[in-house]
Amino acid sequence: MERTQGAMSIFERDRTFNQPINRVTSFLMVIFHIGAIAALFMFSWKAVGLALVLLWVAGGLGIGMGYHRLLTHRCYKTPKWVEYVLTVCGTLALEGGPMFWVAVHRLHHQNTDQEGDPHTPRDGGLCAHMGWIMTGQAMHCGSAELLPYVPDLSGLARDIKLLPRVEQSYERKSLVQFGSTQLRTPEVRPNAND
Repeated sequence: MERTQGAMSIFERDRTFNQPINRVTSFLMVIFHIGAIAALFMFSWKAVGLALVLLWVAGGLGIGMGYHRLLTHRCYKTPKWVEYVLTVCGTLALEGGPMFWVAVHRLHHQNTDQEGDPHTPRDGGLCAHMGWIMTGQAMHCGSAELLPYVPDLSGLARDIKLLPRVEQSYERKSLVQFGSTQLRTPEVRPNAND
């Protein structure tokens, strides 16, 4: 009995179970997992090899090198065509577009494990892992709301026609509504030759 109450309190404390679920995102996640189970019955070494290559391209090159190190933190410089190739590889991971991914990750670093962190474990383990995606709270920000967090990507958006032309001279101290918390726009220093 006590063990059941402990398990129930975990669910009650997890923010995922206190917010409405985004049905489209949740449906697609269920379909992907059903597909993964079905793939076990269609096993071939060629398919495993292809899956590993795609994992490396989408996860390693796209998310790790592209979205995270290059676009979010600007850890290194590349020619524009390499930046665009890595960005396309990142989209293959189905973790959202570059502006969304970078903005949410910068919000996470700005507010790590405190109010305003879009995927803090303080809101529950499931919420930190995938609940924040399933509830859709991070997806509710439109491009205009995310843009102050990614001023260095406005050129990327314009170049690959993700957004209409964006004026780059906006107020850096603007506030953005994210959930119920107002956050200060982080200072981003784009590359000198961008």
